[in-house]
Amino acid sequence: MKKNRISIFELMVTVMIALVVVQTFLEDFAVIIDWDAGTLLVLMIAGFCFDLFFTIEFLVRLYNSRFEKGALHYIVYDQGWVDFCASIPLLIFSSGFQMITYFQSHAGAIIGLSFTGFISMLKLIKIIRIARILRLLRMVKIFRNIKYTDSPMAQRHIKKIVTIGVAVLVVSFLMFTIIFETFSLSKAGELYESRKQKIMEAVQRAEYTFNLNSYISHLIKTEDTHSILIIRAGGNVVYSRFTQDVYDSEYTNEDYEYRKDTHGTVEVFFDVKEENSALSRLQSRDNLIFFFIVLMLIGGYLLLYSPHFALTVTDPIYVMKRGLDEKNYNLEVKIPGTYKDDDIFKLATLYNQRYLPLKDRNMDNKDISVLDMDSTDLTGIMDEK
Repeated sequence: MKKNRISIFELMVTVMIALVVVQTFLEDFAVIIDWDAGTLLVLMIAGFCFDLFFTIEFLVRLYNSRFEKGALHYIVYDQGWVDFCASIPLLIFSSGFQMITYFQSHAGAIIGLSFTGFISMLKLIKIIRIARILRLLRMVKIFRNIKYTDSPMAQRHIKKIVTIGVAVLVVSFLMFTIIFETFSLSKAGELYESRKQKIMEAVQRAEYTFNLNSYISHLIKTEDTHSILIIRAGGNVVYSRFTQDVYDSEYTNEDYEYRKDTHGTVEVFFDVKEENSALSRLQSRDNLIFFFIVLMLIGGYLLLYSPHFALTVTDPIYVMKRGLDEKNYNLEVKIPGTYKDDDIFKLATLYNQRYLPLKDRNMDNKDISVLDMDSTDLTGIMDEK
């Protein structure tokens, strides 16, 4: 019964891994093809649910490991660190942070919610979600039933190689992207910061001189409101470029930036949708490129390197082990000419040329009985009598 529950749990985890990979792809693909804000919200909530599920799964495995080989063994030798990297950090720093800022700012400005947010931080934190690709390493377990990955040694070596390769790629990509995005955001921000600062100073002067409505009228007449979504004074909305329905359907928490004056009486929500659009598309494009690189890397290891490892390591060992264990097993190890100088095949050559002939001779000697009751011997015995 316990084994059945474990099998069902592992099957559910495998299905969730496949789904989260699809969700990770769609989240970036949606940005590139400009899906609506509602779809992006669904993908964001789905990402949060996946991160929550895998966080709980990691904690359950960590707890259960205490009763088996120990938590340290699970973390170090059983890829527990992969489960950790693909769960808790993502929940806290990526999807969880996005959910908090979304619900803090949702529909935000008009109904009176203040967004003190961290939009620039969000842009960097979004990069972290590519770490979900580490969950693909868990898919290696599916290949256990394939012939050339049946041995525990092959499983361990293939998992180790895949893990190292993918982990190095993920860490390198994250470090490079964070550094690149930091400088890109800094440079891009300078282009818009002076404009926003001038508007805030003008709004503040107008509010102090009781000319805020006149200033807004001036902005509308000069069509200089393309960068402003909402102006709020004393908690009341005095200007809004769109209706609430437009904000709900077309704007996410990353599409606007919140500012207020030094006294906190005037609040302005700036439109940064266009500002973020090009950068988000570029970021999502890079994520998808990396996504497919990792998929190809894992597929190459599992489908190309695994049979090579079996041919040159596990198959020779398997044949020699059976030959040593089973007295009637006399199959020679096939030695490819290309790899004949490998240590394993040098050992196999000794096995073929020395051990098997010796084994055959021993078997032949054992077949000859000590009491050979052939007709000649019987005749001799009868004559003596």
